[in-house]
Amino acid sequence: MKKVKIEMTVRSAAAVRQILFKEQEGYTKDLVCTPERIFEIREVITDIDDVLTEVTANKWSINRL
Repeated sequence: MKKVKIEMTVRSAAAVRQILFKEQEGYTKDLVCTPERIFEIREVITDIDDVLTEVTANKWSINRL
């Protein structure tokens, strides 16, 4: 599968994450009744969470120096 790389501010990434999170609410984790796109959205949410955690952890460690 081809991938797309998008660069954005931390604030924009948090906003996109929130929109995606709202979109997937109400669906279960059941493979049978949950659309594939919801699983893909959840993967993107996880990816955004990982990057936001990394970026904010670096920010806090730099500010403490």
